[in-house]
Amino acid sequence: MRRIPILTVLLIITFLLSGCCSFFLPGNTGPQPAETEATNLSGGDDMTPVPPPEGSLPTEATEVPPSAPEPTEAAPSNWPIAYTKDSQIWIFYPETGEKFALTGAGSPSGLEGSFSYPKVSPSGTFVAFNKQYGEFIVLNLEDHSFARIPNGDTQMWATENILGWDAHDNLYVTQQVGICVFWEEPNSNISAVNILVYDPRAGTVVDSFPLPQNLSFTGNSTGIGVTPDGRFITGDPFYCGPENAGIPDFVYDRQTGAVYWQKGGDTRISADERWLAELDDSKLNEQGAGEIHIKVLGEEDARLTYTGATSGTLLWEMHWSPNSEYLAALEFPSAERWAGPWIPNYKGGNKLIVLPANGISESAPGQAQARVLAENVIDIFSWTPDSQYLVVTTGTVGADGYYQNIALKLINLQTLEQTVIDSGQIFNYMY
Repeated sequence: MRRIPILTVLLIITFLLSGCCSFFLPGNTGPQPAETEATNLSGGDDMTPVPPPEGSLPTEATEVPPSAPEPTEAAPSNWPIAYTKDSQIWIFYPETGEKFALTGAGSPSGLEGSFSYPKVSPSGTFVAFNKQYGEFIVLNLEDHSFARIPNGDTQMWATENILGWDAHDNLYVTQQVGICVFWEEPNSNISAVNILVYDPRAGTVVDSFPLPQNLSFTGNSTGIGVTPDGRFITGDPFYCGPENAGIPDFVYDRQTGAVYWQKGGDTRISADERWLAELDDSKLNEQGAGEIHIKVLGEEDARLTYTGATSGTLLWEMHWSPNSEYLAALEFPSAERWAGPWIPNYKGGNKLIVLPANGISESAPGQAQARVLAENVIDIFSWTPDSQYLVVTTGTVGADGYYQNIALKLINLQTLEQTVIDSGQIFNYMY
């Protein structure tokens, strides 16, 4: 018998094993598609505003499919906090504890006058604020240089506001066309309110568009807020006249022209543009309590509802966190109604509450539970960019009806630790 070399036998066995085992291996499924994040809507022609039909609201709200929220980036450790004290703009750096006046005699900018409504850009490089009866100021926090954006100097009619910044450090402000004169002949009205988009790096206005006027629920409207991509504007309705109509704020989609408004109270949209929060004080007329309804944009029914703790409770001043996972508000134990809307009774006992809205998408419709962070809060100024702190003022009301012991504080959302930034006459009246 012919002998087969051992090496040849081994090669034959290896070949047979590799062939037969292939029958037991799973088929090649190929590469899996990579997961992609939802992106914001593009600009260009898609951002051209389409005003809603004059004198009426859209019969059907435009449905915008919710997109997954983008991850929240950690805030700069020393992100500056700006505020108004004694009609001057101050800046505070949390990491170092340094604070100083940006305006006033002897200040780094040299600007003098009465200033208010400071808003810091997302990068922390710029701060914008109002000069009373004059102009908007944009100040560079790195070298304290500044630029001026003229406004209409309307003096007696405050329709010109700083809405805020978009994610690219572009500033949004309002510009009034016409003037409201109702106390003498001949009368005149405001014909338009436009939004100007200002790029502080280029030092110029890069875009402008009109806000809807003559809606079914108001004569005029001005802007008070903007989402990070610049698509949604929070509007403040008003009439040219001596009465304070107290019409609730609305949300305007400048891409579709849709207007989100309800007569029970103000409406606020989250930064990721997925959720609407609506105040509702209608039940106060029935000895009930105020409510907050949280809805998916484009849906009628609320996903979550928060009801005030006791009969007569008024909810006020809603502020979404930058990551859209929390909604802060003020809760007052009692309210007053002289003419028009219900207003808070500032006699003490008001609370700063936070609704953990990060479970909205998974939850069935139901009652939300609020967390109390602090008491005797006067105003909510802002969140920090990491959504971990709230900047607020606290104080009490004296026998003369005026605030006293006013303090600006930084409140940690997790630990409830309160850091006093400053004290004195600190009033921003931020939206």
